Amino acid sequence: MENNESIEHVLENMGENLVYKTKSPAYLSILLIVAGVISFVVYASTEWEETNTLPHLLFMAGFFGIISGVLLFFFRKSYFVATKNNQKIKSHEVYFQTNERDRLVKLIENGNLNVLKELKPSVSNGLILRVMSCKDGAICLSQVIAYEIHDRINVNAVRKHSIEEAIFFADYFRENKR
Repeated sequence: MENNESIEHVLENMGENLVYKTKSPAYLSILLIVAGVISFVVYASTEWEETNTLPHLLFMAGFFGIISGVLLFFFRKSYFVATKNNQKIKSHEVYFQTNERDRLVKLIENGNLNVLKELKPSVSNGLILRVMSCKDGAICLSQVIAYEIHDRINVNAVRKHSIEEAIFFADYFRENKR
């Protein structure tokens, strides 16, 4: 079985003039670090009575603020943005029954998306149709993914869709939102 590339891999290799990868802003992490430092400064600069519990709370708040801020800073979520219109490329997934695999692959490859409404949906992730597109449909990619033997397998190669097909997918996901 051939090893198909994932949608993310295709987006990363499209080039900086079409798509770029960025991380979410670090506002929250910086705010937590600053709050932690302020808590430590207040803790260290004030004389406290021995029976007062506030210095312990300030110390703990400062410690947790700085640690969580640093962790949030380094583990920010990354996403793709279309260069042409600066729109975020969002991911959508819909699950289908595993016996619909061949029909789903054929309709994606042939571009006959109206048949998609006839396929049997599922609540589990045995067979997944994954679509990543921006709001205006300038970039729209899809791929069928199957879950087999404790691993996700890319069933077909990533397919690029036209704006009309992207609009169809947007309507389909809006109607089938769970």
